[in-house]
Amino acid sequence: MNDKEKLEAIKKLLSINTESFKEYAGYVGIIHNILDEKMTMKEVDDYIRDNF
Repeated sequence: MNDKEKLEAIKKLLSINTESFKEYAGYVGIIHNILDEKMTMKEVDDYIRDNF
């Protein structure tokens, strides 16, 4: 992903309401994966679709 796509993926994750610290910590891990290019935009979309 290029930087613009990374930012878009992070914005998608941050737009989800979190109710617990555990959920928030999971999002931080995913953000690290996005920044380290370990996840694609499709994988982020699939994660959001499957979990919310």
